[in-house]
Amino acid sequence: MSSSPQPAAELAKLQFTLEAANAATWDIDLVANTVVWSENAEQVLGLRPGALSTTFVAEPEWIHPEDRARTLTALWEAARGGETYVIEHRIVTADGETR
Repeated sequence: MSSSPQPAAELAKLQFTLEAANAATWDIDLVANTVVWSENAEQVLGLRPGALSTTFVAEPEWIHPEDRARTLTALWEAARGGETYVIEHRIVTADGETR
């Protein structure tokens, strides 16, 4: 018997936390060139459902312009070194709001 929470419970807790913080996550597979978004990502970015691509674009417009170079540099360095990529950055919503 395991005392650790089940993956589904952990995922539900993460989703609740993201929604409470009005934050989102994205996970990139550079080999497959795919992106997996948290369930609330489109809402956080102010986009209509289905608007986010599951293909990675090299210059994501939703990353704040002042944070874009730093964020993408961290991403590529992590990819080269086989490391996990974790970084916080500002976003620009569909209506131009910075968060």
